Amino acid sequence: MHKKMRACSDREKEEKAIFILQNAHRLFEQEDYAAITMARIAKESGVAKGTVFNYYPTKEELFLKLAGTYFQQLFDNLTFEIEERINKNTPENLTEILVKVLLNNPSFLKIIPLLNSIIEKNVSVGNLKIFKSQLLENIILGGTLLEKYFPLIPQNQGPRFLIWVYGILIGFINLADPEENAKEIIEQNQMELFHFSLKNEITNILLLIIKGF
Repeated sequence: MHKKMRACSDREKEEKAIFILQNAHRLFEQEDYAAITMARIAKESGVAKGTVFNYYPTKEELFLKLAGTYFQQLFDNLTFEIEERINKNTPENLTEILVKVLLNNPSFLKIIPLLNSIIEKNVSVGNLKIFKSQLLENIILGGTLLEKYFPLIPQNQGPRFLIWVYGILIGFINLADPEENAKEIIEQNQMELFHFSLKNEITNILLLIIKGF
């Protein structure tokens, strides 16, 4: 009897944690990371601020968990897109798949530049290890799937290729969204080279890399 009641309680806790996370995601869709507080997340979730802290000790811990859901969604989408186009293994098709998957979630694009600079520096070692381990597993699975369906990717290089893609994406996101002062200087001085389309540039560089294989 006691075990059954405890299981129900654990399930309710898990559902509450997911519910809070979903509300944090909705806020993040609309606002910058810096503008979101744990108090606002609590209000959005209809719970006391202390309740949010019971599940996520810090804002960074909460957003690390949120980042994990974004990455999982990305790799699920990558698997789906690859298996939908198993007979189209050209560089152009692989580039199209990657660009579609990478740019599909605006919240993912917002959070990844924050991971190394802010979020990962302010979470527990245990939770960071869980996050990194899950990410590594997905990268290996995704990279192996690329090798299987796209012979142009050298054997055992699929995971490393995905790491390259991730690094390029972070850099390009920063170039495509400079600080306000930089934007103003670029516009006023007609510095066309600094006008940066994330989709166009990521498409061009990935196609170059894939053809280089």
